[in-house]
Amino acid sequence: MEELHLASQIEGTLRHPIVCLSLLSWHLIAVFFIGASDPDIGLCERLMRPLTIKYPNGAIILFLKARLHLIKGDIDNAIYFYGKSISVQDTYKQFHHVCWWELLFAYCYLKKWDRAANNAKKLLDESKWSRCCYTYMLGILINADRSVPKRTDTVRILLERVPQIRHRIAGKSIPVEKFCARKSERFLKHGRLFFAHYEFLYFWNGFSILSTNKALVGPILEDIEAEWEFAATDDKDDECLYLLLKGVTLKIMGKLYEAELCFLKIMEYERIVTDFSYIVPNACFELAMTRQSLGSPDQALSLLQRALTYRGYSLETKLHFRIQAAMEALNNANSTE
Repeated sequence: MEELHLASQIEGTLRHPIVCLSLLSWHLIAVFFIGASDPDIGLCERLMRPLTIKYPNGAIILFLKARLHLIKGDIDNAIYFYGKSISVQDTYKQFHHVCWWELLFAYCYLKKWDRAANNAKKLLDESKWSRCCYTYMLGILINADRSVPKRTDTVRILLERVPQIRHRIAGKSIPVEKFCARKSERFLKHGRLFFAHYEFLYFWNGFSILSTNKALVGPILEDIEAEWEFAATDDKDDECLYLLLKGVTLKIMGKLYEAELCFLKIMEYERIVTDFSYIVPNACFELAMTRQSLGSPDQALSLLQRALTYRGYSLETKLHFRIQAAMEALNNANSTE
């Protein structure tokens, strides 16, 4: 990494664009996937400047520029540059799919569910990555838009397909498809789909990006509160999902003690939660991060170790990436003191 940083400072060389693209991909994409650390926005802006001058219509450059705007919380400009990245080339259709995926999340941040669903439909029609996942996403986004006529019937038809179109590789299910299938089966059984769109955002680290634009978080919290107030149930699984999403949004808004109460409440329900067993380890992780922000690194490390002890829940590997990255950051901070 040190050598990449050094090479990025030497402009006019053959390796300079490749080095810049590698560093930008790390800071704008990879760190969010593995939960390693916060991206260096200043570095990304410095790296982007010569690339946009030299390759103003480069599809990859425009995509990374859009991603940079997205992470900075400038959603409208992000949407513009994603669209431009799509329009400048039509040779590699798969790259359009990546842009549509990003646009889907960008519109979710703005709560424009109809446009997010439109991008999910494009992916379902044209991408071969996971029809199971795309069908589930289309269903939950339609469910989020209360203006859709015959919304419940449409969602039911879509989610009935999800378990039937799962892929298997060497006899094993793809984790995200398994998650989508379980959520769909629960909806078909109970007829409820609380917060599924926000839940999907959370598990794809969408809330990490929202932390850079707190103005977008307030309306999401209001939406979560309003939906729970309107249709609250006695089901502890649904309540724990509500508490997790509420706690995460409160944490982003800096209301750490209120967020802590939400995560502690989930931990109390640990033995009661059945269908959503993945919520408890994620709440344990979020509680650890909250304790770290409150100045208790030892408690945070203990909670992270506890979160690692949970086994057999949905999307386990994604959380393990985040836990290991957080533990490494805490250990590095302790070693420098």
